[in-house]
This record gives sequence, C-alpha cells and structure tokens, in this order.
Amino acid sequence: QCFLVKLDKNKNYLWHKTISIGLNSEASIFSIAIDKSENVIIAGTALGNNINLNPGTATPVLYNTDNNLQNAIFVNKYSKDGDFIYGNFYKGGMGIPKVTVDKNSDVFLVGQYHNYFAGYNTDFDLSGQDFYLNGAHGSAFILKNDGNGNIINAKFLQGGRIEAIQFDNDNNLVIFGNAGQINYNNEASFTNETNGTGGGDFILKTNAAMAPIWFQPIGGQDIYSFLYDSKPFDIDSDNSIVVSTTRPAKPITFQNQTVNINEPLTRAVLFKVDQDGKYLWHSTVQQADRS
Repeated sequence: QCFLVKLDKNKNYLWHKTISIGLNSEASIFSIAIDKSENVIIAGTALGNNINLNPGTATPVLYNTDNNLQNAIFVNKYSKDGDFIYGNFYKGGMGIPKVTVDKNSDVFLVGQYHNYFAGYNTDFDLSGQDFYLNGAHGSAFILKNDGNGNIINAKFLQGGRIEAIQFDNDNNLVIFGNAGQINYNNEASFTNETNGTGGGDFILKTNAAMAPIWFQPIGGQDIYSFLYDSKPFDIDSDNSIVVSTTRPAKPITFQNQTVNINEPLTRAVLFKVDQDGKYLWHSTVQQADRS
C-alpha cells in the first residue's frame, strides 16, 4: 500500500488514507496540493492490477490493465477531514506527475502520456467521451479538471518534459521544464539550445485557459530533475519569477538583454525575471578552484 497522513500543526495525528495494491503491482504518490477549501489532491502512478484508490468502501475505484507494462497516472481528492471526493485513473500516463490548483480550485495535472497505438492511448475525458492528444508518444501533457474531476481542457508539450508548475497572483500558469525543439499543442513552437546539446531548461507562461503568453530559455539541466516533488522556481508578490538551473553552455537571450555566464567554476545559477519574462538579475554558485 501507499498512504497519505494528515497531522495538525502540533504533529498530532488527524487522519490517514491508503491506496491498496494487488499482487505484483505497484503505486506511488508523487505530488500533493491543497485548494482554497483545504481539500487535499494527490497525484501518482500505478502499474498492475487491483489497484484501488478508495479501498474498504462500497465504491472502489479500481485500475486493472491487460498489459502488465502499461502505467497509469491517478489523481485523488479528499476533503479537509479526509472524506474521499473522487479518484481518476488516466491509462497510459507516464513519468512523474505533478499537481497544483488555481484560484478557482480547478486542478492542473502534468505528466507524460501514451500515444502509440489504439486501445492503449491516454484518454483524458473519463465521462465516456474521447479526448486524445495529438502529440508524439511520450510527450508531456497539461490537464485541467474542475473541482469534481471533470475535464475542462488538455494540451500537449512535445519535445521535452515538465518538471514543475505554479500559478502566479493573476492566475496565470507558469511551467518549468527541459526541452529542445518544442511544439506546444500545435499553437506555438520554440527552440531552446541553452544547454549546448539541443536542449535546456525553460519557462513557459500561459493564461488560465492554457494559451501561451511567453516562452523563455533559462539554462542548462535543472538541478532538481530527479526529485519527486521538486520546486526549482517560485513567484513573488509582483509575479516576478526566481528560478534555479545549472550553468548554461550558451548565452541566454532574454527579451531585454543577453546574459553570458562564461565562468567554468559555476555549477548553479539563480535567475530572476519579471512577469513578462524580462531579465532582472542572476547570481551564481561556484565550486572552489583547486588548481
């Protein structure tokens, strides 16, 4: 089993929830978010059979697959008192999912999805209608659901992965990831070569409807890419964004200037950009010179 525990501010136990797992199966929780009503939303992955998001009740939410190699991504929502609200499985979902909520308590989920052959592709509409994305197999997705788990929209990002998402104070979505040639849902395309090998970290800002506002290459390989619930950036009260990365191999062209960090001992860089993606400042972390 995997489980979720809630404690009060004094670390006293309040409640816990479990996800039951069948024989030779597995499930993991990777991300947690809390909406304005203090409901708890979790996201994770499942592989195998008899995986139950609501065990010990008369209304189980089960995942069974006829392909032992096919993953699913799941989302569970609980009230602040631990009551089960809903659970959704997205067959073929891959990668490490991240979940967040906007000011309207709509739920945003990111991960990767299956788009290889019919019958196994990821359907993002669980109401009985079909909602498939057109990006290449293994592309990243962004799914927007309402507070009851019903789909509002879904879009793909082909050419890379999404590492973290967060909303600014105007309810715009900020996406951090790593990619080279990027196709965002056939609405916009971007090139990112700041890592020097046809890829690098980036920030993509969209509105709440997930329409792109601006894109900014930001650096090398993100230093948090192997953490399950990493937070490589944050947003201040002015909607400026502070983001961490490794040293870029090439100069970074911002909207207002180009920054070249040509310092061989630099291992990490902290950038700050304003709400429009314009460069404000950067700071570096360097290793000791042992020569």
